[in-house]
This record gives sequence, structure tokens and C-alpha cells, in this order.
Amino acid sequence: MLALISPVDGKEVLLATVSAPVMLNGKLIGAGGIDISAAFIQQLTAETASRLYQGAGSVILLSSSGVIAGHSSKPDSVGKNINVLAANEQQQIRQAITSKTVATQYTSEHFVIATPFTIDQDPRPWILYLTLPTEVVLADVATQQRTLDTASRRFTQALALIGGCWQRLVLAVSVSFAIV
Repeated sequence: MLALISPVDGKEVLLATVSAPVMLNGKLIGAGGIDISAAFIQQLTAETASRLYQGAGSVILLSSSGVIAGHSSKPDSVGKNINVLAANEQQQIRQAITSKTVATQYTSEHFVIATPFTIDQDPRPWILYLTLPTEVVLADVATQQRTLDTASRRFTQALALIGGCWQRLVLAVSVSFAIV
């Protein structure tokens, strides 16, 4: 898949072209392909971001040629080179491209995941880059921790109550044996 700017109906349009050889009995007889508009890819990118933690994060899709094919929070960057991204985004994306593995980063503010993937025979990866607020991602963990804290406190209180009752029972039994 290749992303490039092409004229369509007299306008310059960013297109992603997917093509493949057409083979018959092991012989190349032609090629088939389809162009996908950047507007469509941008729409998919924005929809993906809106479904991810109720729209709290952002999604960037970077083509194998280093062109931004979709950006949920900065749609005006579509069609521009990776160099328009923040330095830390560029670094994480380049790390994922170089290592050909998922690159992750966790800070007190964000979870960042850069996932390289290839399409067809192109050895150069595309990158799906997700940024999610740590607070949102860990919200379920915080809720579970509060539930565990409450359960632990109630359990401790119940043990203290049982322990107090037990002491009174032992004292009462001791007193009654002393009287007898």
C-alpha cells in the first residue's frame, strides 16, 4: 500500500493505493488495485478513536512512506510527513519501525502504543499509534482497588467485632466457672 497525492476531478487528493499482481498458472498477467481516499481513512481513524475509551484517546495512522494517513485529534495533519508530529511521537514511531515490534511507553499522564504492521508485500510497515490518558485506562483498576480497600476494612472491622465478642464470651465463661 502506498500513500500519495494524486489529481482526482481536478483536485489534489491524498490516496492510499493497494495493488497486487494478477497471476495465471504462475505467470504474471497483470496487476489489480484500488485507491482509498485519505478522507475515508481519516473517517475510520476518527471513528476508531471515538470508540476507544469513549473518545478519551487519540489515534494516528502513518503510511509506510512516512505520510500521516489519519489523525483523530489533528485532521489537518493528514497528508503531511511524520516530521510535523511532536518529537516524542516521532521517536516512538521510529522505534517501532526500526524494531518492527510494538513500542509502548507509560507515564503518569499517558499510555502510548506504536504498532507496526505490513500490508501485502511491502516490507516497510505502517504504524498505528495510540495515546490514551493513564487516568482513564487505570480507572477500572482504581475502582477495583477502592472495592478491595472497602472489603478489607469491613473484614477487619468484622474480625475486631468477633474478637471483642469472643473475649467477652471467654470472660463470661471464666467468670461462670469461677462462681461454680
